[in-house]
Amino acid sequence: GLQRKNSALEVELVESHQRAQTLSDENRELFKTVQNLRKQLMRLEGLKKKVLDSISDDSTADFGADAEDARLRSLMGAGAYAAEPSAPWGYAGPSPPLTRPTTPPAQRQPSPMGMANGMAN
Repeated sequence: GLQRKNSALEVELVESHQRAQTLSDENRELFKTVQNLRKQLMRLEGLKKKVLDSISDDSTADFGADAEDARLRSLMGAGAYAAEPSAPWGYAGPSPPLTRPTTPPAQRQPSPMGMANGMAN
């Protein structure tokens, strides 16, 4: 009986050593993967910063119609001015704007500078 128990424990010991070696190998591979993922994450964070800086540079350099639209929205309140060209006469409020032309847009005559009632055709 003692010999069989000793043999069984020796087999269990060998299997435990093999399992420990397998887990050690898996751990080493996972450690390498984590290191690679951290490097990739650092690269992506750098790229993200460059993209955001570029967007920020572009938006601060663009002081055209977008800046004017933002200024008007801030002066008039959130829903009072629409920058979307689909809104009729650039207005999305609940009532018609005071400068609404009396003739349909197709029949308006452009001014010498290509503007009608202060709005682009």
